[in-house]
Amino acid sequence: MVLSMRQSPVTYSTFLAVFLHQDSSILGLYHLISDRTFYRALGSRVAAAFTVASLLLTLAFPTIMSAMTGYVLATEAFVTGKSDRILIPYQDFREVIYVVHDGWRVNGTADHMIFSSNRLSSSLDRPPNSLQRRTEASLHGRSGLSLEYNEHDLRAVARYVNAYGFYGLNTTLNSTQFNGKILDGPPLNISAFFLSKYSLLPGHYWVDPSTNTTPFQDEWNQKLRYENDTYSLREILKGGKCQPVSDRYQWGFSFVQMFITAALLMVWTAGIWTMWLKVHLNSSTTEHGRAPKRWRGMLHLADSIKCDLVAAGIDWRQLTNEQLATAIKKRLKGGNVSFSVNAVNNTNIGIWSHLLKHFKVLKWWTISLTLQLVVFVWAALWALDYPELPEPWWAFFAIWSSLLLLLCLFIRGASIRYLFLHFLLSVAGNSVAQLYWYRRLGFSPFLLLRHLGHHSVPNITYLE
Repeated sequence: MVLSMRQSPVTYSTFLAVFLHQDSSILGLYHLISDRTFYRALGSRVAAAFTVASLLLTLAFPTIMSAMTGYVLATEAFVTGKSDRILIPYQDFREVIYVVHDGWRVNGTADHMIFSSNRLSSSLDRPPNSLQRRTEASLHGRSGLSLEYNEHDLRAVARYVNAYGFYGLNTTLNSTQFNGKILDGPPLNISAFFLSKYSLLPGHYWVDPSTNTTPFQDEWNQKLRYENDTYSLREILKGGKCQPVSDRYQWGFSFVQMFITAALLMVWTAGIWTMWLKVHLNSSTTEHGRAPKRWRGMLHLADSIKCDLVAAGIDWRQLTNEQLATAIKKRLKGGNVSFSVNAVNNTNIGIWSHLLKHFKVLKWWTISLTLQLVVFVWAALWALDYPELPEPWWAFFAIWSSLLLLLCLFIRGASIRYLFLHFLLSVAGNSVAQLYWYRRLGFSPFLLLRHLGHHSVPNITYLE
């Protein structure tokens, strides 16, 4: 504002709103917008627009944060049944992973189905990713996870198709081994519907030699089973509906709103940093404590009002408050408050020249941090598909701390302390993410220490 007042004066209301009002208010914001529109614009239109936007964000921030969370009426997903048209709880469906068409050879039935779990997530809001397997982590052999009733069969079939393939096409084998039992050839005729590429289950990249295609990569081929009926994913989505539970509430959180707020805060941080750097490069008023705040601001405003009234021939002693306000608005056009060139350092150091000067010294730091920031932004965009995982939170902390460090590299004397801050924020964010992750998996503290650092995002995608 000081640099802007060097170029053109501002009105009394603008001066009051910026220098004398300590808190943001709707009235001060109104004066900034109205005076800039109808009387005198600030020297820099970009700075004026950013100032107004910052005040709007400050005023709206408590509302935005409180709107992210809240208690809503709990809902559960139901699917209309095929046979009797009743509503079936979605969590009672089981996803079909493999089908052993000659299951009688392994003490089963023809077209013996192998399921992922006896329960699915009760959410229908994000298909088809909401049907990720709950058994992916258990197949990895991790301790601390509850064993599903059909895990033994799923393990056996998964290992079998990994060794001998699908559809029993390898007819050259005289015998195969299934779960420790020797079977005479040919291999078992096993097929699948959909196998996620993030899954530990083999078959996603399996190529059918007869058609040269990958038949198990289409997400819409998923099949779910309830009692004696099989449902396709399209049937689930078409017949699915969410019903409120009248006697229960649940805590809700808007991840999309959180990411929008985080993006706004980062833009605000970069804008404030740019304005701060511009002021400190070109003004010495703040260095000597001569910025017009509080007492100095009141005295400076009083001098400006007195000079304007004398020049306009207005005797304020003979006027009421309303008459004086009208005279200032109409005759003085809102008033004039400015700084002379002698009151500030008459320099004009460009931000780009300053950044270029520091970039030559810190170019490798700048390039590495910029690349790191780009990678974290990409990771955050990827993590939007998995909002219930800790990775979005970790990405937010990483982006925020990287941006702070990148900006502070160009402020002399601040790099070291913000390097330490970057380290703390990164460690804190990653630690919170890891703790949240392993809490969702149900690991004990001892297993947490054992498995700390073992990243495998898809393995815990939708564990309850």
